[in-house]
Amino acid sequence: MAYYGNQQQLEYDFIVAPHADPGSITMAVDGAGMSLDPQGDLVFTLKNREIRLLRPLTYQLSMATAEKSRADTYSKVRVKSASS
Repeated sequence: MAYYGNQQQLEYDFIVAPHADPGSITMAVDGAGMSLDPQGDLVFTLKNREIRLLRPLTYQLSMATAEKSRADTYSKVRVKSASS
């Protein structure tokens, strides 16, 4: 995982090796309620505050071609509450 700042927001990348299963990535947040909004963003509610993770993008780096990116969904990354 790589963390970085972008336009005053914290962002992160999961770096997955070729042929690895991105479905093995899991995230957990203690004490938070979770939902997906209509745009595909993941919304955590914690102590009456909202934390929003924007809909993920997936991309592939190649020595021969430029990056290819597309919108993806959180269904490929398992997200669960830490209590479940």
